[in-house]
Amino acid sequence: MAARSAITALLSTAAVALLCPPVGLQAQEQDSTAKTPSAPAKHQKELEVLRTPRGFLEAASFSKLLNLPDWLNIAASWTAEPMGNTWGGAKRTTGFMDQLDLEVSLGRGLTKQNEQKTEFDRWALRLSVANYQGQPPYFNEEIGTVFALQQLLADRGFWLQGLWVERVGNKTKLRFGNNYNLDQLVYAPAYGFYVNSTLNGTLNLTLPAYPFTPSNAAGGQLSWKLTDRLSAHYGAMQLSNQRGGDQANFWQGWRFNVAKNDGLVQALRLDLKLSDHEGGPLMTCRDPNNPNTYLRHQHGCEGLMGLENNLPDPLLQLGAVAGSWRFPLLNNSERWENKSHTVFGSATLPVKLPIGHGARVWGSSAVGMEPAINQVPLFFQGGVLVQGVLRNRPLDLLILGASRSSLSPYSRTANGDRQSFEGVIELGYLLKINQNLQLQPGAQWVINPGGAGQYADVVAPSVQVSLTW
Repeated sequence: MAARSAITALLSTAAVALLCPPVGLQAQEQDSTAKTPSAPAKHQKELEVLRTPRGFLEAASFSKLLNLPDWLNIAASWTAEPMGNTWGGAKRTTGFMDQLDLEVSLGRGLTKQNEQKTEFDRWALRLSVANYQGQPPYFNEEIGTVFALQQLLADRGFWLQGLWVERVGNKTKLRFGNNYNLDQLVYAPAYGFYVNSTLNGTLNLTLPAYPFTPSNAAGGQLSWKLTDRLSAHYGAMQLSNQRGGDQANFWQGWRFNVAKNDGLVQALRLDLKLSDHEGGPLMTCRDPNNPNTYLRHQHGCEGLMGLENNLPDPLLQLGAVAGSWRFPLLNNSERWENKSHTVFGSATLPVKLPIGHGARVWGSSAVGMEPAINQVPLFFQGGVLVQGVLRNRPLDLLILGASRSSLSPYSRTANGDRQSFEGVIELGYLLKINQNLQLQPGAQWVINPGGAGQYADVVAPSVQVSLTW
């Protein structure tokens, strides 16, 4: 009941915010050196850019608010995901999960410009800890879906999510430590706008012991900028039951062992940027009849302005993941295979739609080579992101995504029924209240929950609340 009341209250708040124009939007003069090819040349020097208001930390960052020295930076965030099942599944119920996250950085060059840094300034120590509340019981297990409907997925408790050393050079970035994870090596920026766990960042790689947040393992990553547009990313991490496997919820990241029977997972990804103008502003026209509304850009309009671009940059990705360990068979945990291989790719492309000020269409897939150990040997996902579908909310995003997880022929329910697939369609609306606060009401339609046709399709509304300092 508490979770249901929370969902109702948050949906009401989101509705009020949706109907009201954004308060305190900041129009700033665009830097004359910035490149905005979609704007006429005569406007480039005086172009104003509408930006998200800073919020309650208007005068300072969290570190400045605490008056921390330049060599120490602290960032905090809180994310909550109340959710309810209003139709289908094993039963109707509600679920709630929240995460309080703290990121700490130590380094002499944290506040220095890149050209001012010495070699020592390029090194930093990073720490990530988080407190999770709300589970178990897991919401998806209660309603009978195979995969979690919530991005946040961890047992309640205080987790050590990461502890690593980092060096940032002009063309390289090196990170290594005893507590690192695989997330960044399979991630594309478009994934982060979604709530459902299959859409939000891991390509639904379900192989045992793969260390995804909040789990971690000994390992590291090297990123190398090969050209202005092409970059390569390689990483290797330990595979361990105690750190990323079935015992991870017990240790919650506070296990630092390396054993002889541990395995190794490696990943390589190539990124190709499709634009030279990363994060450049979108174009809009101020409505001459209403200063609080903004019209789609037309060449020659008198009220030409720029909009803060909240869409992911156009990008192509191609990668592979390979693991070496004793991976238990899905149909017989007493037997195993020693290798796992997955190839994946993704594309994020600009698209012109009859609504909004800008849009992206994206898609990705992952193919696993060993269905005997890989629960999801074939995975597809994709979606559309549109900024500014409402005239009085030019910085908000309309979010639509879908995924299909084809289950292994060896995958079975607890009753022994063969599972085929589970799909999800997610619709959401991201309200950019200010730079500190975001609300994202939405709903998910889970198709064939449980994978074996045993339940009716699930309809689950939710609200994600994100607060950053």
